[in-house]
Amino acid sequence: MNAPDPLDRFVADLHDPDGPALSAVRSLLAEAGATEPVRAALGTDSAAGATADAATGADPRLEHLRYKPGHSVLARVTGHGQPWWLVVRSPRSADKAAKIRARAAESGFPLLDAEVPGSGLHLQAGPVGLDKHLHKPLRRGGLVDARGAVAGTVLSYNPWRRLVLRRVAPGAPGASAPEAPTVLRVWHTAPASADLVSPLHAAGVSVLPARRTRVGIEQPWVAGGDLERLLAAEASGRAPTRALDRTAEAVAGLHAALDTVPGLREAGLSRVDPAGAVVAARDGLEAVMPDLLPAFDRVGEEVRRVLAADRSRDVLLHGDLSADQVVLDTRGAVRLIDLDRLAIGPAGYDLGGFAAVELIRGRAGTAEALVAAYRERAAAVDGTAVRAAEPGDAAVRAWTAHHLLLRVAEPFRALAPAWREQIGARIRQALAVLEGDPVGADA
Repeated sequence: MNAPDPLDRFVADLHDPDGPALSAVRSLLAEAGATEPVRAALGTDSAAGATADAATGADPRLEHLRYKPGHSVLARVTGHGQPWWLVVRSPRSADKAAKIRARAAESGFPLLDAEVPGSGLHLQAGPVGLDKHLHKPLRRGGLVDARGAVAGTVLSYNPWRRLVLRRVAPGAPGASAPEAPTVLRVWHTAPASADLVSPLHAAGVSVLPARRTRVGIEQPWVAGGDLERLLAAEASGRAPTRALDRTAEAVAGLHAALDTVPGLREAGLSRVDPAGAVVAARDGLEAVMPDLLPAFDRVGEEVRRVLAADRSRDVLLHGDLSADQVVLDTRGAVRLIDLDRLAIGPAGYDLGGFAAVELIRGRAGTAEALVAAYRERAAAVDGTAVRAAEPGDAAVRAWTAHHLLLRVAEPFRALAPAWREQIGARIRQALAVLEGDPVGADA
């Protein structure tokens, strides 16, 4: 029998808050956090001895695991100041650490570069400015300081893929106040949608204006918060009707843009591939809980069968629709954000994605309310009664189950203590939705 892979053991142990893997990471990060370069990069006050709760302090939070079995695990480190990236590699992938090591030496940015005691694994961690793929656009845009920190407030950071910053320009000389804050999105590889946001806004679609820059796109900061916060604040569990109606109208307008905004069909957007996405989700599940593959496959096959019968027309899809991708200004107007995954496909894809997240949040009523409002709004936007029947109930349920399957490994990636139970519950929830339960099992 082959010996267990040391990286597999290490990653499994990361889910134990008191286990040796996380203890080793904490120890290494705390040691790095005691150095002046790291304190400076984090933006902590070294005079106050603020390293105990720093991102590289004694109690860091690891988030958003991306695991390549046998090779590496990548995570975001948060806790205080700006987030860092952290990667742990197996011996077979240790040579990939050399480029980052050389980049750190060239730039002078702090880098934690160490062996994980007793494991044979190698760990590296560093600031956003030393990100494996984002360092080039960040440097090109003049967004990195001498410590490797980025200029602005980090709103979202997906290591080695994407960074979202809130920035406030200093304003023109003599101005009484700085310019209005903006949000800058920086990618490893710009999506096809990067050049489409501005024309969509110009066409009246409910998205924010966008300015293409050398490193990504820049948009206005919306101060009213997002729909997720509004829904989460509803103690009754009932969704605010007006905000959902406006969201449905915004989504319907985006969907209709495929036929009203010239050039979208030729813009290089991909068509959604549910079969391919399920295969990728299955691979992720196989890496962490292979014993659940038969249950996953049974649900996946039923989803495939129902979606094959869906004859809904193609629309322009948001591609990642959820309540936190809907922002409201101070007057209550709705705008759709985070359009990185714009795609082409049936409307049920977006509605099912929204519904899946709402079910995970325990808000089945919100999911149903949005679908009902969408059907009314889509018919009005389209000007015919055809849209009122699209997508059908069976298709929405199948797309909802589809998105639940795509999110099956999220509890593992989020380092949830009960991740095994939550993964099993999510598969059962997908099956229950397919069978007509509006809430889903274990919701």
